Amino acid sequence: RKEDVAPDNPRDNQPAFEKSVQHLINNGTLSIAPEGYSWMNRFVRPFKTGTARIAFLAELKTPLNNKLKIVPIGLSYTQPNHFRSEVVVHAGDPILVSEFLPQYRTNPQKAIDNLTNHLEKTLKQLCIHAGNESGEKTLLCLEHILKYHKPLTQNAAYYRSKWLCEHHISQPSVQSSATQYTQLKNTIKITELGLHECFHPKATYNAVKDVLLLLIGLPLAALAAVIWFLPLWIPASLTKILNLYVGYASNAKILTGLFTGTTTLVVLAYSVNRFAGCLPAILSAPAAILLALLLEQYTDVTQRVNQRFQAASKAKKFPKQIAQLRQYLKNIVTGN
Repeated sequence: RKEDVAPDNPRDNQPAFEKSVQHLINNGTLSIAPEGYSWMNRFVRPFKTGTARIAFLAELKTPLNNKLKIVPIGLSYTQPNHFRSEVVVHAGDPILVSEFLPQYRTNPQKAIDNLTNHLEKTLKQLCIHAGNESGEKTLLCLEHILKYHKPLTQNAAYYRSKWLCEHHISQPSVQSSATQYTQLKNTIKITELGLHECFHPKATYNAVKDVLLLLIGLPLAALAAVIWFLPLWIPASLTKILNLYVGYASNAKILTGLFTGTTTLVVLAYSVNRFAGCLPAILSAPAAILLALLLEQYTDVTQRVNQRFQAASKAKKFPKQIAQLRQYLKNIVTGN
């Protein structure tokens, strides 16, 4: 990639191609990002020809009884720019490179372009393809709304998003409603979760339940925050200081989290062993992990309560805007 070489240095893919071809000849497997870059956008960009070129070179040197196959795999993240986002992995049928080989023997460039286009078209069917940045913004707005107002399982939500991409987000009326809704929501600084929770049919019941959960869980959550302070603070601070690309930031968080988390458990077990003995020390590790899970849930409830109260405050301060937001919301959810 041109991103991997200095501006003044010429780019030479040949050594990488040769090693890739040899690896395939030796029954190896290659994982290739055919766009030539790791994009966080949820739409397929034009493919580079490198995948097809490597495939043809390897196919020509592969024994006849060992046909080279390309397995297209679509990756669709629920929140591409967030660490620990869920992902749907959708694998398609294998593509036999030999089917394109006759054309490659007579017109290599055309065969490379045809295989590349075929791969691109296939990948668009295997992942969420919003078309462009405008389509992705519309899709994101619809997903946030439907996540709370028409919740589905992850698998069902994935197919709903694909349907929205194929039939809905390109409509001017839908794009206009989504844009106006998002702009108004951002103007009065209210979140989708807060808007949903504030006007939920069981809003009062849910509010009381969440406040009680916060009060009951406060002592354990405070203990968990003390135990896990460094494993939470160090990875977050490190990635913020380094300002890493989200893919690299995830690796940094995982590695620093593993190190600081393991260190925390070891220090905790050692301390408990000194003051309470061996058995409590052994039990301290699973207890600390359970506390970490509790802290995560406690944080979610805290955010929900905070956003609900903020939404209630905004509803009193901006009644007309809230009414307009709810009308946009109704139109989007019902598809009008």
